[in-house]
Parts: sequence; structure tokens; C-alpha cells
Amino acid sequence: MTTFTVRDFDESDRPAVLAINAANVPEVGGMDDAKLDTFVAEAAWLPVVEVDGQVVAFAVFLTEGTSYG
Repeated sequence: MTTFTVRDFDESDRPAVLAINAANVPEVGGMDDAKLDTFVAEAAWLPVVEVDGQVVAFAVFLTEGTSYG
């Protein structure tokens, strides 16, 4: 069984988050630094998942009333 860690996004995760997102377009919408900045500012939670010290996944939790959308 693979051990993983879920933790809050940190700016050092930015390159990994952008790469993971880009690798999954068109299943998800595109994301650049500006959109990630919006998520960082407005997300109720922006966790990342680490396996063996590497970020392998992330999620963005938004609540009603954010400007994104």
C-alpha cells in the first residue's frame, strides 16, 4: 500500500500543481499562474497530496460567493 500525505498548498508546490493540471487538460480546465493565484486567494482549502515527497495530486475547494466561475 502506498503511503501518502495530504497537506495545505505551499508556494513551493506551484510548479507541480501547474504541471499536474496541464497534464490533465482537457479533462480539467487550463490553469496558469494567474488562475492559481485566484485559487490560492479564494479557496476554502487547497490541499496537495504527496507520495514519496513529491506532489502527485491537488484539489481546490471553493465556496459559494467566490469570484471564480
